[in-house]
Amino acid sequence: MLKWGCGVEVNMLSRMFSILLASVLLVGVLPAVQAEADSVRGPLFGGIVLEVGSNSDVTIDLSQAPAVAHVLTATWCEPCVGVEYALNDVSNGSELVILEIHRFTDETEDPFGSESSESWWIDWFEDPVILQPTVSINGGEKMLGTTQASFENLQAAVAQVEGSVSGGLDASWDAGSSTLSWGLDLDANSLDCTSVDAFAHIVERTVYFPDGSNMLGNYTHVVHHIRDVGGSSGSVVLDDLPSAYDDDDLDIVLVFGCWQDAAGLDDEEGGGGGSLSFPGPLAAGLVLISVALSRRLDR
Repeated sequence: MLKWGCGVEVNMLSRMFSILLASVLLVGVLPAVQAEADSVRGPLFGGIVLEVGSNSDVTIDLSQAPAVAHVLTATWCEPCVGVEYALNDVSNGSELVILEIHRFTDETEDPFGSESSESWWIDWFEDPVILQPTVSINGGEKMLGTTQASFENLQAAVAQVEGSVSGGLDASWDAGSSTLSWGLDLDANSLDCTSVDAFAHIVERTVYFPDGSNMLGNYTHVVHHIRDVGGSSGSVVLDDLPSAYDDDDLDIVLVFGCWQDAAGLDDEEGGGGGSLSFPGPLAAGLVLISVALSRRLDR
């Protein structure tokens, strides 16, 4: 059996502790450096409805804009029915635009899902697991199932975002040329956005589908397609709109996504995003061990 001498063994241990120390320090440093460099997805807002079949021109004060509810649903999802009823009840007493995204991946029953809509949800919410029913109000915390997405919780979430965004918005739709135009003047004091994305949701108001196994029959606010059309202002031709499932009742719902500075958010939350953070006690202990081993080797 090969036996190592004491000096070799201590040298090996010293190297191991040095590597471990470096790893621990990097764990503390990298998140702070990453936070300084990156932007994170913030609130969604807007919810401006433009009817596809006619010319529309809308100018609004964003403080009066409706709340926006994104909903993951499916025609076979029985709990989704209760959540949809709760959202409709909330909308009766509040300004609320409901956008229902139907399941697409591996779907065999629901005809309303689309790859663009599901991919948008996965990307914006960084949510690779599609579970129904899930609701998010203005891009906030996701509420899963009938308990979290109860009438009371939905009502409270809508009340929390009402009037939270200030500024102005002009939006128009030219039905003849299929041109969508918009200009956003966002008050930085309400939302500190480093940049803004504009998302055009192509929505069918009501679809009759008697084959849905959850027996809802009439499915409302069905999102057929979501397209990233630009930033805070722009103009784009949408001449490839999907067809309505049964009636001529398509709308374009314009929603904006706010990107925020991760380091700034860390500072607001007391995270000290501009400074380096170290796992103090563990790092200090490893330093002492490394120094002791180094002194032993020097003897």
